[in-house]
Amino acid sequence: MERRVLVKVCGMREGENIQSIARCGVDYLGFIFVQGTPRDVTPGHSAALPSLVPPHVKTVAVFRNAEHDEIEDTVHSHRFSAIQLHGLEDSGYIAECKRRLPQCKIFKAASLSENLSFGKKLPTGADFFIFDSTNPGSGEEFDWEQIKLYRGETPFFLAGGIGPQNIRRVRKVIEQYPLCVGVDLNSKVEVQPGLKSESAVRAVVEGIRI
Repeated sequence: MERRVLVKVCGMREGENIQSIARCGVDYLGFIFVQGTPRDVTPGHSAALPSLVPPHVKTVAVFRNAEHDEIEDTVHSHRFSAIQLHGLEDSGYIAECKRRLPQCKIFKAASLSENLSFGKKLPTGADFFIFDSTNPGSGEEFDWEQIKLYRGETPFFLAGGIGPQNIRRVRKVIEQYPLCVGVDLNSKVEVQPGLKSESAVRAVVEGIRI
């Protein structure tokens, strides 16, 4: 593959695991700040985040319909490089995030089948979309043929059930769509929620960058 595909691993939480996955050649590590979810970063975990992630790996704070003050405080407290929005955040919400946090890249998770297939407009203002299943974050693979419906110019990451088992198919999707700049990994490279398999992540990184 001629272009370097970005790799983001989401749902990080455990100290040693953060360090080992950061050494796998990934570009982004995501930390989920959504209470009640299985990979939620508790205060005990989050206090150590800045010292655990090496400078060459960017960090992403993940939120769902959070108050802007909460996002701003979290980003400043832990020096996050980017934020990821996983709820019903619209264009105005994204614009306010940009105003408050101009230094941060913004990822917006979206379901193609829920949006383009049903005539709903994707929000504007994000730096990247994360195209996922109808239940973003569930680890379910969606019908990648839906990407043909996308006519926007915002680059995107492919998500939803990506792991070593389907990496060849993922490479074909990336080769077909120049705006697909990366992949977002989570449940299919896990040992358990919040704990990633180093061998699985390495297999994806190596397989995606052949």
